[in-house]
Amino acid sequence: MASVDDADSAAASSSAGGSAAASGGLVLRVQNFKSFRGLHEVALSESLTAVVGPNGSGKSNLLEAMCFVLGDTSKELRSTKVGDVVTHGSTGLSFVELVCGGTTLRREPTKYAYNGRKQTRQGYEKVLREKLGVAARNFVVGQGEVESLSRRSAVELGHLLEELNGAGLKEAYDVGFAAKEDAEKTCEAAASNRKTLARELRDAKAQKREAQDLERQKAVLKKKYKEIALWDVARLRSELEGKRDKLHKCQTVLAAIDAADAELSRQLEDTTTTTEEEEVFSWEESEEKKKTTKKKGLGGSQRQNKK
Repeated sequence: MASVDDADSAAASSSAGGSAAASGGLVLRVQNFKSFRGLHEVALSESLTAVVGPNGSGKSNLLEAMCFVLGDTSKELRSTKVGDVVTHGSTGLSFVELVCGGTTLRREPTKYAYNGRKQTRQGYEKVLREKLGVAARNFVVGQGEVESLSRRSAVELGHLLEELNGAGLKEAYDVGFAAKEDAEKTCEAAASNRKTLARELRDAKAQKREAQDLERQKAVLKKKYKEIALWDVARLRSELEGKRDKLHKCQTVLAAIDAADAELSRQLEDTTTTTEEEEVFSWEESEEKKKTTKKKGLGGSQRQNKK
């Protein structure tokens, strides 16, 4: 909370600042900011304002107050955190306010306001960028920055010029450049894929032609095999017919041989029977002759005996 003295001084400085702003200049109000304890108001002319003083008098802190109200971070204000900008030991409210014409920018360590309306940090930065077109880095040259600029590369100087001009194209350029590189990589990959696909297509067409040739050769070979098989069947049928004729002739000859054999067997049987009968008849005839001879012999002996 601000003290009564702070409130009174703020009201007095507000009226003084209003008159300075009405005259066409800038008014910078600083309260409990770094080395500025209490409320202080500095009127800045449109042409040139020089702030002079011995070392440690707060010249740099005054410049940093300007940067603070225009959105610089604690790192750019030679502080480790935003709370370090508050004057050590002060109990009143700490803020920096910049008045220019009908526009009032006000910033506290954790609060932001534009023309008396509270803003978020993002909203405050948007107001600075879009409505006012300003940023602290656009016009502030800090200690040691001249020497630092002389050591920067051409690319870094180009980025700095864009930032100073308020173009704000670096981020868009980086995004576009990254998109360009991604598109080039995509195109290269697509071209490589196209070459690969073209090669695979050629290989596939060659394989297709080879497969078609094999199918034609297979059809020709199948036809040849069929012709050979039909020729073999015809040849076997012809051979079979010839063998059937030979078999028929052989069967005819065999039947004739069987008939002749049967006739010979019959004749042999008849011959054997006739021979046996003749032998029996001859034996009987021989026995009859023997009997007759014997009888004749006996009759002659009897006759001799009678004599």
